[in-house]
Amino acid sequence: LQIISPVRSASFPTRRNFPRPDASPPPVMIRFSSARRLFVFLAFGLCGLAPLSAAPHSAPAFAWANLPPHPRLFANAEQWQALRVRLSPSASAASDPVSTRLFALIRARAESILALPPVVITQRKRGNLAGTILEPAREIQRRVLALAATARLTGDARFRDRALVEMRLLTALPDWNPAVFLDTAEATLAVAVGYDWLYDALSPAERDTLATALIEK
Repeated sequence: LQIISPVRSASFPTRRNFPRPDASPPPVMIRFSSARRLFVFLAFGLCGLAPLSAAPHSAPAFAWANLPPHPRLFANAEQWQALRVRLSPSASAASDPVSTRLFALIRARAESILALPPVVITQRKRGNLAGTILEPAREIQRRVLALAATARLTGDARFRDRALVEMRLLTALPDWNPAVFLDTAEATLAVAVGYDWLYDALSPAERDTLATALIEK
């Protein structure tokens, strides 16, 4: 979340720019990056809905044997469906204007991604993080979040297919550069969220490819 004000923070008051006592404060605009916009959207859209039904388990083996069904990251199927109903054409936008507006922005971003070529994964050549894939991994993550959320809420297979294209770029790599932990973390989040949110729309072979990459890379 970026707060943007027309007042320059580095400037000192002068006769020219010192605000008058009776002057109203300048407007403050809020700008969201695409990834943060999605999480803010989910926070607003899922607020007040039923909590996840899975309770924490102290025994790891027991927990692995009793995982809730997909999706389970950030929201479950019931919460996604409730949000989908609230965003449906039959619902009034006035009933949830924040979620309606945020989803319109996310869907517009997802639509724009369809017209772009897939991300090209290249390693940084110079600097302290030479060899990192951080920038392309983060771009894939941003795309997968927008595409998978839009696919989940609209059922449009175009977004599922394109999210899978982006995730396959990561699964095709020999590893996710564990020497730079951020590389591994960003790639893992991209694939994990895409795998979880799109699980019902993936074939068994597609699920295996993504799950294997999460374990091995």
